[in-house]
Amino acid sequence: MLSVINDTTTAFVINSKFSNASIAEMLREMAAAYTVLNENGFRIRAYQNAAAAIDNLGANVRDVWSRGSLEDIPGVGKGIAENLDDYFKTGRVKHFEQTKAKLPAGMFSILGLPEIGPKTAFRLAKELNVKNKEDIIRAARKHLIMSLPGFGEESERDILKALESIEEKSQRLLLSHALEISTEYINYLKSSSLVIRADPLGSIRRRVATVGDIDIAVATEKSEEVVKHFIKYPQVRKVISHGEQKATVILKTGEQIDLMTIQPEAYGSLLQHFTGSKGHNIALREYAKGKGLSLSEYGVRVVRVQPLHEKKTEANVGVDLPAGKTGCALPLVEFENEYSFYKYLSLDYIPPELREGRGEIEAAQKHSLPNLIELEDIKGDLHNHTDFIEGDNTLEEMITKAKSLGYSYYAYCDHAPSIENRSYKEVEKIIKERRIYVDQYNKTSKNFHLLLGFEVNITAKGEMAWPDELLSQLDFVIASVHTNHKDSKKVMTARLISAINNPYVSIIGHPSSRLLMDRSSSDIDWPAIFKAAAKRGTILEINAHPVRLDLPDDLVFEARKLGIKFIISSDAHSVEGQDIMEYGVWVARRGWLTAKEVVNTWSYEMLKKYFGRLRP
Repeated sequence: MLSVINDTTTAFVINSKFSNASIAEMLREMAAAYTVLNENGFRIRAYQNAAAAIDNLGANVRDVWSRGSLEDIPGVGKGIAENLDDYFKTGRVKHFEQTKAKLPAGMFSILGLPEIGPKTAFRLAKELNVKNKEDIIRAARKHLIMSLPGFGEESERDILKALESIEEKSQRLLLSHALEISTEYINYLKSSSLVIRADPLGSIRRRVATVGDIDIAVATEKSEEVVKHFIKYPQVRKVISHGEQKATVILKTGEQIDLMTIQPEAYGSLLQHFTGSKGHNIALREYAKGKGLSLSEYGVRVVRVQPLHEKKTEANVGVDLPAGKTGCALPLVEFENEYSFYKYLSLDYIPPELREGRGEIEAAQKHSLPNLIELEDIKGDLHNHTDFIEGDNTLEEMITKAKSLGYSYYAYCDHAPSIENRSYKEVEKIIKERRIYVDQYNKTSKNFHLLLGFEVNITAKGEMAWPDELLSQLDFVIASVHTNHKDSKKVMTARLISAINNPYVSIIGHPSSRLLMDRSSSDIDWPAIFKAAAKRGTILEINAHPVRLDLPDDLVFEARKLGIKFIISSDAHSVEGQDIMEYGVWVARRGWLTAKEVVNTWSYEMLKKYFGRLRP
């Protein structure tokens, strides 16, 4: 593993009062409170949607508030924005406090536990005075829950099983780890001829950077037999539950896996519903409701039929209705695949990576969804490391691997050696030797070319670790922060802008400095960074390393609006590390990027020309 990955410094306190996680939790609690108080369903969904959006926000929500841009966050409407404005100004929202005061305090301590929804949490807190997981387990073992009207022995047993297994369920996983687990399980499932299709669901399918749940969908004519096959997977340690269509198991490595099966003719509906995101599905339901349609994991049902005399409008057109029908509910329409599902709703197909409630439904209506970048579009890798300092393989071995991936160019781009440790003259000698090697290689190679670059540190003072005289001898420079990640927003922003404005810096490497599951993003004024990068034409990196995935997709989405160019890099330190480029492509797709917005989809000549334009 690279030494930089071992830096466990955190950029800010994650559990602070104003962190994204805390704000999202506050909104989820309000959604739960409104649910128990039987508030309007639209209001409940609005809070759930806003919580989900803030949970997945790359920027700090308080920073977004300080810019007056809360309503730019998908799902955050005027009312929620006003409440958050009060919270950031005063540390409290009086309306929230008054609403929660109507309910038992213990309810909010047990929300989110397995099998514990808002109304269940309310009843357990009110009638049994439970305040935590341990209280619920004790109540279940004493059979106090089943004594409550509406619960019964089965629901009590389900709650107890779920809570007893909660310690066994893993915390959030890196996408790479979750994808590996789900892929291996799906390959096992497909060894049965009864499995017609199988796919991961939720955040795995949308390629979110970290994953909370591993869910798998299967299309089959024999659900019960497939469930039996599922629970016999050799890596299963414990079967939590299994029925005719669903099952839940715990693996020997501790991860929980959930299976859902359905008939092939309805598979598209289930796949769409459980791929999510919650924000996308809520918006899609509202869109469908305007057409008189009701959506579920089983398909689409017409609940409002357009009268024959009613003029078709943008709001009510979209489904073919049987002649003569004027009002009654119609049978369920099932979908074998998602393409037909979205087509039935008069929408272009929306790729899973875009389903985050960022305006994709409106774009699908207008036929203006982007033609997303594909892995096959990548023509070269410009950020990687040989055995010169930290890598495991020689340049020649890395080039051979790059060629096998179908690339047409590759960069000789190690970490820049320290002038203090090696001296200016020694570093200059290294650059000159590499220049000779690169130039000679390019003279003799017809279909594959090299570029000369280095990844140079942005110092704590905001300076480049190498002087311009050395930087000017390279084809391009990647400027990256590797130290002092906890600097204040003002300092971190100034450091990055200083690098952006350096006439020899072409690319800002892993701009947020985050390490997933380890270090949060540095505190940075992103609008200022994007404005500076757009003005000069500086490229922002999407680092494909599964621990980084940096720039995060929501910031890519925002930066793209200013016409900023990006590069997707493997940051590989071995030939095996060169295989992770697809993770960066997924981030780019989630950020709505097309191939033309990613510079290493360009030709070698076009890329060299662009780098040259950035120089004085």
